[in-house]
Amino acid sequence: MDLGTLDDARISCDLAPGLYPERLGFLSVSPADADLETRVDGARTAYRSVGRAIAEDYPSRVRISSQQRLGMVEDLWEMALREARGAIAGEVAPAVERRSCCFIYALPGCHECAGCPRTPATR
Repeated sequence: MDLGTLDDARISCDLAPGLYPERLGFLSVSPADADLETRVDGARTAYRSVGRAIAEDYPSRVRISSQQRLGMVEDLWEMALREARGAIAGEVAPAVERRSCCFIYALPGCHECAGCPRTPATR
């Protein structure tokens, strides 16, 4: 699977009113390998390539370490894979143990969410 690069992407993204990705478009589609795990491995490699580039260049108002940025990439992959496998199998897998923080506590009036990797109780 070849998604291109940030400078020469082979995908497009429409944003929802809240400015989160709502729909992806692919400039070209080719037949997939029949083996599910081969397809998952290819998708993981392609996603990591693009996801890491986005995470490393993301201009954040909150200080984010490189470990945090790469943790976000891995967390989003694991969550998406969990949902996809659940849709195929018709059952929900256990929640993903996150490596990164969602930073919801940085919003006015909010505090850490359940399972936050920043709190000592969840380590």
